[in-house]
Amino acid sequence: MSETPAPASSPDSQGRYVVLWHETPADYPRPPHFDLMLQAGDALATWAVERWPGPGETVAAERLADHRRAYLTYEGPVSGDRGTVRRVASGAYTLRRTSAGVELLLHHPLLGKDESVRIEASSDGSLVMTNAVG
Repeated sequence: MSETPAPASSPDSQGRYVVLWHETPADYPRPPHFDLMLQAGDALATWAVERWPGPGETVAAERLADHRRAYLTYEGPVSGDRGTVRRVASGAYTLRRTSAGVELLLHHPLLGKDESVRIEASSDGSLVMTNAVG
């Protein structure tokens, strides 16, 4: 897995992102969930999120293995009979340090709005996400 995208020498990091709805089979070990994928070099740093946080809500996100960049535009069946994915949001992201920690700003060009999500990373790569939109 690549490192979680994070600010380096500049205060902001930017790249492309996608949020996919991953519909899994009934006998699959993980229930249906969102996959948050952030461009990190040649791969997509990926987390599984059971539900997207609403305004002011906090949810946990489990770190998954990096995914191929093809998922930025892919929709359809997942290999190995692991279900299907459907894109629910995509665009550009900015990751920046703030006095409260790290903020992930997702720009939704189709919706014409931005969504601000505060994130806290743990040593195992999982995240705690809080939707800052109120």
